[in-house]
Amino acid sequence: MKLSRTLIVASAAVFALVVFALGVRVAIRTHSCAESRNELSRDARGFVVQSTFSACTVLGTTVERTIELISPAGRGEVLARYIPWDGRGKRDGTMPTGPFEPSASWTSPTTLHVSLGVIDVLEEKRTNVDGFEITYESIEVDRSK
Repeated sequence: MKLSRTLIVASAAVFALVVFALGVRVAIRTHSCAESRNELSRDARGFVVQSTFSACTVLGTTVERTIELISPAGRGEVLARYIPWDGRGKRDGTMPTGPFEPSASWTSPTTLHVSLGVIDVLEEKRTNVDGFEITYESIEVDRSK
């Protein structure tokens, strides 16, 4: 009697693990991403600063924003990559009031200024790309407060 009860419990546990593993596999296969691209600035030579916002789902949702410099020939170089602010966390004890969207402007033919806006985590930032100097400003939130 005790052996059959142990066998039933073990079989149920194995069945539950198999169902869980299949569920995870289906969830991973249904991974999907959506992207939105916006032109932030264009200079007279045809260089374009582009923002790409991506949201991907697997078992949760991840968001990321990338700022790229696109040459007139169409070759892109990542300038910055970051996680935008999701509404949690404060800056100097208060909720940020913006800006929430990135912007870019050419301050000279070889200098680009990029404002990232309010961000959670800065993952990558390059200050020199293809002979261009890039300056930045951003508002980083503090989730610990």
